[in-house]
Amino acid sequence: QLLALAVAGEANGTIRGGGFVGILDQMSDSICLVMDAAELCRNVHPDPAWKRASMASYETLAQLVARLNMDVSLYEALVRCIQRAQDTNDAGGSKEDVLEGEAKRVAELLKSDFERGGVHLDSQGRKRVMALQEEIGQLCFEFVNSSAPLSTIQLRAEIARTLPAKIQQDMTWIEG
Repeated sequence: QLLALAVAGEANGTIRGGGFVGILDQMSDSICLVMDAAELCRNVHPDPAWKRASMASYETLAQLVARLNMDVSLYEALVRCIQRAQDTNDAGGSKEDVLEGEAKRVAELLKSDFERGGVHLDSQGRKRVMALQEEIGQLCFEFVNSSAPLSTIQLRAEIARTLPAKIQQDMTWIEG
């Protein structure tokens, strides 16, 4: 719903330039922060129930990201925002439409991400890319989890003591 409001705001001019790019950037950062935590948990947590739950969370978020990267209206709103900023720079229009520095770079990176993900493809092509991305993610997870487990991980005692008690109780403490 936030995205629909942002796209509508960009289209009607109530959310402009850096404000629109900022919304997209904050949303992307928030999703990635949660995905990173879920990925870490699914790969290293000792409890299988936690691994399953984090896997489900990761897959849900990965599907969300894939859908967002294939959202043509979102992509077109970003392209309009970038074009409006360029037109403003060329003609000296409203400062609200200007994209400078970090906002300009973020807008260009987001546009590139959309295009690399296949937003320019027809509906069938976008569906195929999404399916392939899901399959790649699953295969990567299976590869990592089928690797031989490490028999030993060495940590400095001061770091090991910061780990949760449940993990510490399964550790073998070696002096020296």
